[in-house]
Amino acid sequence: MGVFGYDKEFPIARQSLMSSRLRTCFNGVDIAVGTGFFIQTEDDEIFLVTNWHNVTGRDPNTLACISPRAAIPDSLVVECLVEKKDASKNRPLTMPVKLNLPLYRDEEMMEPRWKEHGVWKERVDVVLVPVTADQMTGMPEGCTFVFLERGDDKIQVEVGMDVAILGYPRGISVGIFEAHFPIWKRGAIASEPYHPIDDLPKFYIDSATREGMSGSPVFACASGPIRYEGSPYVAQSQGVVRRFLGVYSGRTGNDALGAQLGIVWKESVLAEILGFGIQGQSSVLLTSKTAGD
Repeated sequence: MGVFGYDKEFPIARQSLMSSRLRTCFNGVDIAVGTGFFIQTEDDEIFLVTNWHNVTGRDPNTLACISPRAAIPDSLVVECLVEKKDASKNRPLTMPVKLNLPLYRDEEMMEPRWKEHGVWKERVDVVLVPVTADQMTGMPEGCTFVFLERGDDKIQVEVGMDVAILGYPRGISVGIFEAHFPIWKRGAIASEPYHPIDDLPKFYIDSATREGMSGSPVFACASGPIRYEGSPYVAQSQGVVRRFLGVYSGRTGNDALGAQLGIVWKESVLAEILGFGIQGQSSVLLTSKTAGD
């Protein structure tokens, strides 16, 4: 296992350590690749954030199986980065770890472990998968996950603003020592970010994203003069300033080129799932919707 730290000559963006590559599996056989990231609550609970369609293997709009083999995942293999403070050098040391997260509590796949939105259920394509102590037994002693950091959450978010989507398009990653750093796909906010779409807490981005990026964290990126929410004044940034905006979950429509509009679920859905989320629905019990449903 390789170990590396932050180097002054060859720095690593902090956000690159937060995004993890996922492999959805059934009986140990890979089905698809996706993306996720970890959050920690005030009560020290740990969750992996990813998309509903990643854990169910189904299209949230039609409930049809995404895999041509109708495969439904029973677990996730998470290729993540963990870190440990190096007292001698006063810097964190980071190392790659593979984590196996079961998606069900039972072999029959009737009792999902993930939490989904308590009101919109699959219509909000975001879930929280709990990570318990027994699932972290393979982590090196004294290490913790690199949890999501919100950045400067007071930046005024505006249509047309640049964003970065940190994921694994078609499974592609870069890195050293088996560390899988994400690809930073650039995009722009394509719809008014404070206004819902289809009465749901989401907005569009204009970006040439690809499969494998579902579940990616999305950050607004600003530099130069920056406006802050609720303030008439403009501040001058020192370098690039970033703000976490939400969770990417794929593009609209089925045309690979099409309008190239990606869907981002707002950060607020994470708090809503934590606050009043419900146990997920077993993918085994779901059936495809017919026209008019």
